[in-house]
Amino acid sequence: MRKETFEFYEFKGRKVLFTPARARYLEEPVPEGLFKYEIRHSDEGFEPCVLAKHILVNHYGTIFSRVPIDLGERGYIDFSEDIDFIDLNQIMTFDEYLSMLEENYDIKEQEMNMKMIR
Repeated sequence: MRKETFEFYEFKGRKVLFTPARARYLEEPVPEGLFKYEIRHSDEGFEPCVLAKHILVNHYGTIFSRVPIDLGERGYIDFSEDIDFIDLNQIMTFDEYLSMLEENYDIKEQEMNMKMIR
């Protein structure tokens, strides 16, 4: 069982894990099936403002998502911290995150099947 913990966030409607560290400095390997993105903070302050595959300057942190995030033609997304990057005030491991998403998927699938039966 994995022990390293991460902060649980919502990024543009997707449930993600966040760490202020770069992925290469984590104690555990990132599980297969998770997508990694880095966040850049603004030049004027320390507000997170850009999501990309790799951030070289002003690295704010790293997020992990079960589903890919479309970065568009530019290869990055500008975002607003108070609207697009919401702290859900939970701490969890990779395993807990994957298990929670799997449970939510199973519940949604059951609800869809019930609607089809009706």
